[in-house]
Amino acid sequence: MNVKWNRKAEKQFDDAIFYCQNVFGESSAKKFFHKVAQYIPRLSANPLIGKVEPLLADKPITYRSIVVHKHFKLIYYIVPDRQTIRIAALWDTRREPGALKGQV
Repeated sequence: MNVKWNRKAEKQFDDAIFYCQNVFGESSAKKFFHKVAQYIPRLSANPLIGKVEPLLADKPITYRSIVVHKHFKLIYYIVPDRQTIRIAALWDTRREPGALKGQV
């Protein structure tokens, strides 16, 4: 399956890398980037690898999530007729859980 990032998720990823670079340095930002990026081929090969996201259970789309870092998880959904996985958010798990509904 193809994996595509929504614009909002791309921005969240860029913001997280920028923050990491400014606070922890270039090396940490690169490690974070590669840690998140390594999940994309896994997700493409195994779309059901993530668990159904309980905070988004009331949405009409079934969202799944994968913890990609101790403070971040990828929120995604599968578009079956297009054979596509859409990453809807890179969620910082330190945030208020109820705010996730407004992010996707």
